Amino acid sequence: MAEKRKGTTVRGTAKKAGNRKKAASKGAGKKAGLEKQPSPEERFRLIQETAYFKAEKEGFSSDPSECWLVAEAEVDARLAGSP
Repeated sequence: MAEKRKGTTVRGTAKKAGNRKKAASKGAGKKAGLEKQPSPEERFRLIQETAYFKAEKEGFSSDPSECWLVAEAEVDARLAGSP
């Protein structure tokens, strides 16, 4: 019976250590996630929102295509890490 407890303890300890490694890697993933490029759908949404807010700021009087192109360049520059 002592062997079962000993084996369980070892497995339990290994499992806990594994959980710590997973938790640590999750935190590292968040930092790495900032450098990760967004999916095409996420990029589109970012451009869409940026273009909308630019047009709203101008009272929706500007050309929508122009707002889109400016927003696209701005989002791409942010994603590339340019200020």
